[in-house]
Order: sequence, then structure tokens, then C-alpha cells
Amino acid sequence: MATLNEMRLELRTKVGSPNPLDTPNATLDRFINEAYREIGTKHPFHETRCIATMSTVSGTSRYNLPDDCVALRAVWDSTNGRKLRKAGARMLAERSRGATERYSQPTHYIRAGRYIELLSAPDGLYSLTIYYNTHVATLVEDDDEPVIPATWHPGIVLLARYKYWDEFYDVNKAQYSFNAYKLWLADKPSEMDMEKAADLDSSVELPTLRDHQWRHDSGRAWHGSDEDRY
Repeated sequence: MATLNEMRLELRTKVGSPNPLDTPNATLDRFINEAYREIGTKHPFHETRCIATMSTVSGTSRYNLPDDCVALRAVWDSTNGRKLRKAGARMLAERSRGATERYSQPTHYIRAGRYIELLSAPDGLYSLTIYYNTHVATLVEDDDEPVIPATWHPGIVLLARYKYWDEFYDVNKAQYSFNAYKLWLADKPSEMDMEKAADLDSSVELPTLRDHQWRHDSGRAWHGSDEDRY
């Protein structure tokens, strides 16, 4: 795991070791944190996804989201074991044309700013589970470490280098740094991508192997016909 201090030292080296009086640590820390937030937001990591619960109140349709919610991914009615469908503002407008408000089990939700609107307003107490993306916390102390996997820490420095040169209007170095970061990123799977691949592998059935008998030849295991061996 790389600490803020370690990434700062590496970044300072990569941008030509500028004098700390001209480029203080706080400046480099700002670029590191900008890069850290961008990577943590754009790419899927378990550490930036959260699950929270809340309870409804009869007749109340609007509920505040957690302060650290960046993107709302899903809402479930845990009491009735079903996922609520995301709706648009049009559905809310059409509902408002009704003469009276009818309370029932919520089936939809609308995200608006820092809250969600349930449709319909609940007729009782329900437990809601929300799944959302959160932001990463700013690295402040020298020994602070990013919460994303260590394999992504070099990318933070590479992206921070691009941001450094971009701010100081060195187009050539900024372009080079950006290309270096994109090249590093090109074949970089996230931990969630790797798990998806593992899930797919575990669910694949190979019918050509299923019907074959296992044999042994000179102590080595193989399967299939004799022709398959050559």
C-alpha cells in the first residue's frame, strides 16, 4: 500500500523534482487527491460502494439520501422483498394530477438532488435498502492510504502528473503524461471486473468435456478420444 507521503515523493520525482519552496507539498497533495477522487469515482471498487437502510413513515414520500451518496444504484423494499423501479419526473407529475393522494406499498422511486421520492407514498412502516456509490475521503496525513486496491496506486500518481503539467500549461508534458496514464489504464481490470470474470468462468459448462471419460496415461490425466491427444 502506498501512503500519501510515498505518492507525493514519487510525484515530485516524476515532475522534475521542483523546489519545495516553489511547489510545496500542499500543491502536490491537491493533484494526488484530484486524481484519487477521479479514479475512485470512475471505476468500480467495492470500497466505494455502500449499502444503507432506512425506514419509511406512513404518508411521507420524500426521504433524504446519505450525505456521502454520489450515485444511487438501486433501492429495495426489504419488507416485501422487491426492488423498486426508477421513475422519471413525468410519472411524478402525472401522479400529482390526481384529486387525492393514495397511500400504498411503494413500487417506484425518483432521485432528485439529495433525496428520493417514493411512488406511491407508503401506507405504513417499510424497511428500505439502498445501494449507492460513495466518494473517497481526502488524503491529509502523510501516512494516509487510498482505500482502493494497491494495484491502482501507481495510476493515482500517473494521473496526478498529468494534472500537474496541465495546470502549469506545459502542453507537451501534459500530453505525454496523459498518454502514459491511458496506456497504463488500458488493460487494468478492477477487482469487480476480475470477480465478474471469475463468476462467468464458474458458470460455464463445457458439453464436450461433460460426456468424456477421464483416463490416465503415463501418470498424466487426460480426457477424450485418442484422436484428441494429437
